[in-house]
Amino acid sequence: MTSTFRIVNDKNETIASKGVSFQEGETLYEVTKRAFNIEESHGNIISINGIHSIPKKNIHWAVFVNRNFIELGLDEVTLNENDDVVWALKNWDNQEILK
Repeated sequence: MTSTFRIVNDKNETIASKGVSFQEGETLYEVTKRAFNIEESHGNIISINGIHSIPKKNIHWAVFVNRNFIELGLDEVTLNENDDVVWALKNWDNQEILK
């Protein structure tokens, strides 16, 4: 199966976009970790392909699948064929996370 993944920086610019192949039952966490260079801290993704979150400004990575903000743990979400996955840096102070 294949889905499209996009990485969006804090200026809402797409900095990477690619089709990612995966097996049925694989989680969002497994697929993201395999497809991109990620850094983690205390269970949170803090960097994707060298683009870091900005904690002082409360800008952190958020993930959307088919335009829906994912509130579950990344290891609780399985992907389906043709899902649209967007990893975006969002300001959590301004409720921007829901956009």
